[in-house]
Amino acid sequence: MKLWPFSGSSEGRMKDVYSWREKCKEKKDSCATTNSCCVKPDPRFYYGRFGLTLVFVICVYFLLVVKHEISRSLRNQLLGGGRRKYTDCASADVDPSELYTIVVSTYNRDDPLIKNLDHWLSCPNVYQVQVVWHDPKRKPPKMLREMEKEFSCSNSVTPKLYVREQREDKLTNRFTIPAGGFVTPAVFNIDDDAVVDCHMMTVAFEQWKRMGVGSLVGFEPRLINWTMSTVGQGYTWYESCIDEVCSYNTLWPTKGAFLHRDYYSAFWNDEYRSARHLVDHYFTGEDILMTFVHFHSYYTKMTQAPPILSVQAT
Repeated sequence: MKLWPFSGSSEGRMKDVYSWREKCKEKKDSCATTNSCCVKPDPRFYYGRFGLTLVFVICVYFLLVVKHEISRSLRNQLLGGGRRKYTDCASADVDPSELYTIVVSTYNRDDPLIKNLDHWLSCPNVYQVQVVWHDPKRKPPKMLREMEKEFSCSNSVTPKLYVREQREDKLTNRFTIPAGGFVTPAVFNIDDDAVVDCHMMTVAFEQWKRMGVGSLVGFEPRLINWTMSTVGQGYTWYESCIDEVCSYNTLWPTKGAFLHRDYYSAFWNDEYRSARHLVDHYFTGEDILMTFVHFHSYYTKMTQAPPILSVQAT
């Protein structure tokens, strides 16, 4: 008696199984005596197909795990080793005035962006880190999206990390206001390749609160003086702070500075439309424009120059 009377191929085997069933129906009586047509197929036929499927599923799962671990390893190498201890998401009962929002402007610099985000997310008093993605022709990298998912908060409707894609590549986009506005009064703006020590961030934030919401507190002082030998520029930074003696009259908000969220709204007032057009046309000067908006808005309301403070990073 043949225990495996079927064809070699899988398709042929299935056809033989169906044929065997039909024959058994037609020859029920004869099958009972001869046992020649109703012999059951070898169980190895079914077990073999199930085994192949199981092996395939295990292999796919293994490949996904390996891919995840490789991605995680590369990220850790990029971040210079082990993971930091991240601060928790802010709960609903926390006073927003005791926290601040970090806005990171980025364009085509993924490596320093990812590395510095890891730093910003570890600083205390940070309500949220917002990434202004300026490149409309390129989607944010998968690693950035994974970080965004990782820092979604179960105890808060606001994620710790939020990527804001822009429809156009314009320098003025770095001062755009997110949907719903900024939750915290204090907004810290900085480039993707710059970083400030967390302790110094806390010092600057406390100084900003102490000086009042109209103040500008940051780390990059500038001395604007048209009589200086700064042809075509009108300002200097080399002479702004020398040997811990600072002589400055403004700060660049884009190089790391705290400003009240109201100045982000004022930036988009109609009276500055032509200035914004010049910035976007020549692709420069957005820092100078925000400095002017800050001074003009404060002076119009208070009839005096706004308080500014340069904190020297250590």
